[in-house]
Amino acid sequence: MKPDSPFRKAINAIEVWVSVFAMLLLILVVSIQVFCRYVLQDSLAWTEELARYLVIWSVLFGCSFAMRTDSHLELSILSNFSGPRMKKYVKCFSCIVCLAFSIIMVYAGMESVINIHWSEQLTPAMQLPAWIIWMAMPAGFGLMGIQAILRCVDEIAKNV
Repeated sequence: MKPDSPFRKAINAIEVWVSVFAMLLLILVVSIQVFCRYVLQDSLAWTEELARYLVIWSVLFGCSFAMRTDSHLELSILSNFSGPRMKKYVKCFSCIVCLAFSIIMVYAGMESVINIHWSEQLTPAMQLPAWIIWMAMPAGFGLMGIQAILRCVDEIAKNV
C-alpha cells in the first residue's frame, strides 16, 4: 500500500486529530480548574474527571501514532546484532507481536464496553455513559493494530 494512500491518510488524520483535540481540551479544562480553584476559591467537580478521560483518549490514540513513527520502546538487541536482511524479519516479528497484543486488547476492550453499556453505568461527576470513555481502548488499540500491519507491509516492501 502506498504511503500516501487515502486509507493511510485517514488513519493518520484520525489518530492525530483525536490526540491533539484531547490535549488542547485538557489544557483548557485544567486551566479553568486552576482559575476556579485559586482565583475564585471554588473547585468544579467535573474538571478532574474530564481531564482524566481526555488523558486516556490522548494516550491511546498517541500509541497508534507512536506505532506509525516507530517510536515505541523496544528491545533492540536482536536488530543490533543482525544483518540488514535479518533486521527486516525482526521488525516484522515485532509488528506481529504488537498486532497480537492489539487484537487481545481490542477484544477485551469491546467486552468491557458491552458490559458497561448493558449495565447503564454513568461516570461519577459528569453523569456521562461510561461506555463512551471505555471506547478509547478498542479504538486506540484497533488503530495501533492497523498501524502495526502497515509497518510490517512497509518493511517487507522496502527490501523487495
